Amino acid sequence: MSESKDDLPDNPAAINSMELWEVANVNLKTAKKTGRPLALTPELMWERAQKYFAWCGHKKIIEEKIGFYQGESCSGYVFHTRPMSIAGLIVFLGISKQSWHSYKEREAFLDVTALIESIMFEQKFSGASVGKFNANIIARDLQLSESQKVTMENGSVTPWDKITGGDDDDDDE
Repeated sequence: MSESKDDLPDNPAAINSMELWEVANVNLKTAKKTGRPLALTPELMWERAQKYFAWCGHKKIIEEKIGFYQGESCSGYVFHTRPMSIAGLIVFLGISKQSWHSYKEREAFLDVTALIESIMFEQKFSGASVGKFNANIIARDLQLSESQKVTMENGSVTPWDKITGGDDDDDDE
């Protein structure tokens, strides 16, 4: 199998057959050989991101469904699209979450990191819009959920006896 400069297989089918932990293992072996993690350029980051996007498209999440048909139990499998995530991408990039945030601030990486995040946003938003993904989870992930802030005017609590008139002995009569 021919390998690219970053040691992930060039063949998309080979990558698509890998589990995420196997991709991480390739990255760790590369780092062990060179004594440091993969040195990313914007071009290599984009190349790796495209491999990750393709992997997400091909590596479905499999759910076993169990039900009944004509009184008999039966089961089958449902293949769900995998939502793209920064957590999955950083495994393909061979970097930490802190490194991702650092790359996002570097001038040379501004365009590629913004493009990657836009693609992920669009995939999750569109998927949630048509019911492919859980809309509540995606809304929180994309920070689209509404929040309500409750404030009190004076921040004080009124004691119960002040509300009821001060005499709570009426129940005993």
